[in-house]
Amino acid sequence: GSDGTQPQAVVYIEHVTTDTFYVDNSSFSFNLFEGENRVKILADGYFPYEDVWISGNGNQHLQIELSPEEIIFADDFDTLSDNWDIVGPWRIVSELSIQGNAITDSWGGNGFYAPYCDVHITTSDPVSLSSENDNYLTFWSHLQTEYIFDECTVQISPNGTDWETIWVKHGYHGNWQQEIVSLAEYSGQSLYFRFRLTDDSPDVRLVDPGWTIDEMKIISGHNSI
Repeated sequence: GSDGTQPQAVVYIEHVTTDTFYVDNSSFSFNLFEGENRVKILADGYFPYEDVWISGNGNQHLQIELSPEEIIFADDFDTLSDNWDIVGPWRIVSELSIQGNAITDSWGGNGFYAPYCDVHITTSDPVSLSSENDNYLTFWSHLQTEYIFDECTVQISPNGTDWETIWVKHGYHGNWQQEIVSLAEYSGQSLYFRFRLTDDSPDVRLVDPGWTIDEMKIISGHNSI
């Protein structure tokens, strides 16, 4: 890290297939497919690294310094706080979480979302992003919805009325996944954030357990190579 530490990190490499390395020292090596490889490095408490590496024949050496994250906004969903305006049957559950509790639209092992639902949680106030550093949204996601038809999205808005989708996922993702979303093009702006599940299924036999979210943060920082 840029603070002189050697954090434990997870390295994700995506080319034809996705591979994952768990790194607990400062130096390591691995083989890449020739061509473009999307690389993501995550370490708890540090700003994420994300880039596309171009590999060819021969060896390449890179030194990456992860900077400590600066937390702009965070909610671990251990309690239902005043940070959110809530539409739908969202509640705090302990049955399914990364740590402590999490927030779910309907599930937690106790039910499915309703047909034709449109449920969401929205930050009560806009979040001011850094204008000097890069910004990322990070959160842990566990979801199961009907593939294609029932979408989970993250949206942003400057006024709470006009929304832009910056992340979308649907289908079966039965294991917790840490999601990171670059907010680089919105630096310096004040934005509302909305987590939304919409359902295009007309019958209760077509709905699924839904979406559970945990450990959500909006952070700023800057990494160097």
